[in-house]
Amino acid sequence: MNAKVADLSVFIAYRQGSGAELEGDEAAEWLYENLQGRTIAIDGRQLRLNTYWDKAAPAVGDWHAPWKGDLQTARAFVLVTSNSTDSRREGKDYLFGEVEWWLVHRDVAPIIINAGDRYKAPIPPPVLQRWPNVQWINWSVDPVHQERSIGRIVEGITLAETKVRYQELERTMRLLHQAEVARLDALAALNKAESLRLETIENPGAELVALAHKYGTQMEVLADQAAALRIRGPGQPEGEPTGVRQGQPVFALEVLETQQGSCLLVHYGRDQRRFILIDGGPRASYRKQLRPRLEELATKWGTDGRLELEAVISTQADEPESGGLQSLLAELIEDKGPCLDIRRFWTNIFDPFDTYVPGVRPVMSALQVPHYARALGLMVNAPFDRFVSQPRMGAPQIEFADGLSVTVLGPRGAFSQYWVKEVAKAIENRGASHDIDTTNDDVVETVSSPQIYLRPAPVRLPDVEPGIATDMSSRNRTSIVLLLEFEGKRMLLTSDARGDDLVMAAAQAGLLELGDSVLLDLLSVPHYGSKRNVDPSFFRTIKADRYLVQQSVRHKLPHSETIEMLTASRGDERFSVYFTGSRFDARNDLAKSLQKRENCVGVWRDTDATSLLIDLMSDVDTKDSN
Repeated sequence: MNAKVADLSVFIAYRQGSGAELEGDEAAEWLYENLQGRTIAIDGRQLRLNTYWDKAAPAVGDWHAPWKGDLQTARAFVLVTSNSTDSRREGKDYLFGEVEWWLVHRDVAPIIINAGDRYKAPIPPPVLQRWPNVQWINWSVDPVHQERSIGRIVEGITLAETKVRYQELERTMRLLHQAEVARLDALAALNKAESLRLETIENPGAELVALAHKYGTQMEVLADQAAALRIRGPGQPEGEPTGVRQGQPVFALEVLETQQGSCLLVHYGRDQRRFILIDGGPRASYRKQLRPRLEELATKWGTDGRLELEAVISTQADEPESGGLQSLLAELIEDKGPCLDIRRFWTNIFDPFDTYVPGVRPVMSALQVPHYARALGLMVNAPFDRFVSQPRMGAPQIEFADGLSVTVLGPRGAFSQYWVKEVAKAIENRGASHDIDTTNDDVVETVSSPQIYLRPAPVRLPDVEPGIATDMSSRNRTSIVLLLEFEGKRMLLTSDARGDDLVMAAAQAGLLELGDSVLLDLLSVPHYGSKRNVDPSFFRTIKADRYLVQQSVRHKLPHSETIEMLTASRGDERFSVYFTGSRFDARNDLAKSLQKRENCVGVWRDTDATSLLIDLMSDVDTKDSN
């Protein structure tokens, strides 16, 4: 009996010429004629190539519909490069749209057929940014060359199909794992709710008391099962210690010394060391701290001297956070600075008035950040539709390489109005005018990409203290807040957010579902420990084994009142506080406050050190250490 032949979808992307000017038209037609209907064998399976070429697509009312469907189901992406494919066309560029969709949703390089300069293929910058050494196949009208080329293309399709199939399998396992965790959490919450309801009944009798106890016990069992499943990870056998599959895991936060501002490097991974850069500190510290550190990491951990950053994230627009990133991006545009490959670039800085003109001083220097990123061919904020933010319900979670989970807990809701007001104010300070309604509250992030898992909000939000925060800065309220989870460890990086917003975001993400607080492995105290961003209820609700308190010399932060709130909230529980300032320039009242407590470990940066490292895989903190 003949084995069933399944379809394997292949998508051909090319740039059409206009008039007598040809681009990739001829090569795309040749590809379609030689691939469509061809049968190939992969892992013992017979597969028939179902090739999408727009000029052979059926006539329909909405031509976007088949394009999107064929691209989403494709297992291989064949990209024809031609005279102008190394730059984006003005207006809507369909070729770049297809390329960017593939790069966001697939981790497999396109099969490049070069119909342009045979010695330097005009490859779109986003592809080169992801795969700087990507190979291409030169296309020729010579029949002998064409026959040889088609064999190489089929080999490329075979490799791409195998990689995409395994990626989809991993994604399915991850979604099933997340669904099972959510199911256990929901059952635990329902058992807790029923137990609490029964406990409120007056004179319940022995039978109801026993039933309430039964529900309470079931809640604890289910909560423990959910916690164990979170730590174990998708596809990991029960009882297997986390991380044994691929070597000793690393999960640490390196805080570069900037005197004023924030510059964080997340180190993580199992068999390969991976990095995320969060903010760049002020411009003044870029050449002294950030650039030398990136070059050092590239030498030690990079490939051929190039360091791959899983993400670069600009959490907000103030100079102490974004200035160093502006310097870094400007140097990369000029082929200077450290050799980096950046996989993701996230920022909520945008130009609502289209004021930016290259070479002209912008109304706000931070507006250069997204423009510089796009000039480098980086896909800004992928896989989000527009902003990196938390929608009205739930919380978006993205899986990074090697099993790192990143959940966005801020900014929340329609935050963009705050940023629009900031830009409007900057324009007015220049003596110019604008006609934008700064009260508009309609722009809310939507979550449509299959790469984003929306952590569901609990059936019923827990009762939490509302909290009081007096920081009304529009910039601070647009801060990107990230919860990073790896190998059962969790760190919450809060940027300059407000404590009351963080508590509501945590509740909305289900972090407080089984109680009135959450215990993390590391919490960065918001806004350099400013008392205007936190209150006692924040520290009672969001707790951690380790706290990071960054220093701002200019603003004399952290406030001693913040440290007192933190320490008072922990009672007799043990915890550690890391300060980015050295012990010798730390204010005496902070040191004295910690020295009074036997259950607290104070950790300061060494006087001569350029950074402070917080290792979440280590259970040892040294009392009053350097």
